[in-house]
Amino acid sequence: MNYAVGTEIRALRVIEADNQELIGMPIVCRVMESRKSNINGQEGRMVLRPLYILLYGNKVELQHDDIYLRGKNRSNVKFWLSVPIFPLIFVPGSGAKIKKDDTFKLTIK
Repeated sequence: MNYAVGTEIRALRVIEADNQELIGMPIVCRVMESRKSNINGQEGRMVLRPLYILLYGNKVELQHDDIYLRGKNRSNVKFWLSVPIFPLIFVPGSGAKIKKDDTFKLTIK
C-alpha cells in the first residue's frame, strides 16, 4: 500500500513490554517518507515514526526513533540483463514491507 506522507496509521503492535497491559496494543506511526517501487527497478521506501501506543483510548507517548523500510532494488539486474538486441527489459523493484517476524525496539517517553 502507498500511504501519503503525514498520514498516521496503526502499523505495529506491542509484542513484549514490562507493563503486561501494553501487549497486543496498536502502535500508531506517522508516515515520514513513502515511495513506490518503479519499473526502472528502484526499490520502494518508507519511513515510519512511531508516535504512541493506543491503550484503551489513551496515548502512551513514544520517543521518535524512525523505522526505515526498503524493498529490493533491481536496477542493477536490469542493467546486466539489457543487451543491445533486447534494450527494453523491465524488472521492477519491490515495495517496502514489514515482515511478520520483524521486530523493532521502541522506548516510552
